[in-house]
Amino acid sequence: MPPKVNKVSVPQWQRSVAFEARSSNRDATAVSVQDANICIEVDTARDPVRSASIDLQEQSKDLGIADTRSAQEDQVLKKRKVYAFCSAWKSGRPWLEYRESDDAMFCNFCEQFAAKTKPNAFRVGCRSFRLSNVVDHEKSPAHVAAVEAFEVSNRPLPEKPMEKCLQKLEKEHFQQMSILFRSAFYLAKQGRPFIDFKDLVALQVANGLDIPPSYCNDKQARVFTGFIYDIFRKAKITNIRKSDYFSILSDGSTDTSTQEEEIVYVRYLEDNIIPKTAFVALKALEKADASSIHAALVSTLEGELEISDWKDRLVWMF
Repeated sequence: MPPKVNKVSVPQWQRSVAFEARSSNRDATAVSVQDANICIEVDTARDPVRSASIDLQEQSKDLGIADTRSAQEDQVLKKRKVYAFCSAWKSGRPWLEYRESDDAMFCNFCEQFAAKTKPNAFRVGCRSFRLSNVVDHEKSPAHVAAVEAFEVSNRPLPEKPMEKCLQKLEKEHFQQMSILFRSAFYLAKQGRPFIDFKDLVALQVANGLDIPPSYCNDKQARVFTGFIYDIFRKAKITNIRKSDYFSILSDGSTDTSTQEEEIVYVRYLEDNIIPKTAFVALKALEKADASSIHAALVSTLEGELEISDWKDRLVWMF
């Protein structure tokens, strides 16, 4: 009577199977390969009980089917998709940016205008390179709000409602201040005292001009005159510095406290063509002698006028 034989059918060669064999004689084990299905015949009638594990992967190498496995693995690897950033996604999306240093996609608008909102993937860097992710972010409420903020920030000033209102207020305020400055300049030009400023502004209000009452006093007139003087002084000093040659004129006097003062004038060429004479400083003297006067004039040239090369350009000093 032939021995009893157990048959184990393995449908795939990649799998390892464990089986129990009742024989210590491995010669009775027969292995055959049929159409990529392996049938293992084991004689289990001799030995009582013994377990063994057979690695079919090692046996497949002996059977010469290792190349078939590698080809199948290569075929699986080829089917895997490798995702990367596509520059065509940026078309019509000025907010989308790919940064090679981070290897991620970013949204410039959300970074700039949605800093106070909850962070999203495109603010910290999205590394899932799929068009669907870009489209989803484009439709998100946070991104839509950031786009609106960007559009508002790039509108011209006249198109913004708040700026329109401010421009209107600034225009009206500018007109009012222009009237006050012209009134202060009139008083200074005519040599009138600042106390006349209030009555002069009241006359203009009676003529229909809209002037805020908070500026209608002699203190504000002094402030306006000071600003006007600064503008004229800067323009005058600039013209003196541009002149190739100039002369110094000075005269001494005493103030009400009998303090010696030296009045300094400069005669220069405006645009190096037209001769002009301008008052530049009133210098206090320690003594009314030549050395003190000379020191005051040098201080005016190097201090008020800031002309370091005055010795090369000075024509006369008297």
